[in-house]
Amino acid sequence: MSVPDVMAEISLVHAADGIGYRLLELPAELVDDHAEWSLSSSADGLAQLHAAGRTYALRQKNTSNALVLLKESGDAPRASEPSSPATSSLRSNQSTVSVIATVHETVELVEVKQPTSNPAPKPSAAPARGKWHEKFGQMR
Repeated sequence: MSVPDVMAEISLVHAADGIGYRLLELPAELVDDHAEWSLSSSADGLAQLHAAGRTYALRQKNTSNALVLLKESGDAPRASEPSSPATSSLRSNQSTVSVIATVHETVELVEVKQPTSNPAPKPSAAPARGKWHEKFGQMR
């Protein structure tokens, strides 16, 4: 008779913690930077993040791919299992993972370009030629 393989068992439990989570997507230049960050409000009332001499506008995006946040709950023996020496070794391999939240919205950072002191000149508009409604109006 062969010895059965002992496999780890993971229980999944839905245990929302009631906190509203948002995933903040950081640009690559801010991931490894150790500069201080600060939040402020722009002139139009939108949130802005200031970091490393740059300003980023915070924009919420909805996504169809939900992100599930999990938290390890540690060992959780089942009450329905009999307590014998054989099952106690199985219980040590069992753990519980809790789903604490599902995130459907992310916050992206869009860099705000500072206005230049000399705005670029506007291109001159070419005269309108060959428009069908102008030709039609001249025939009437």
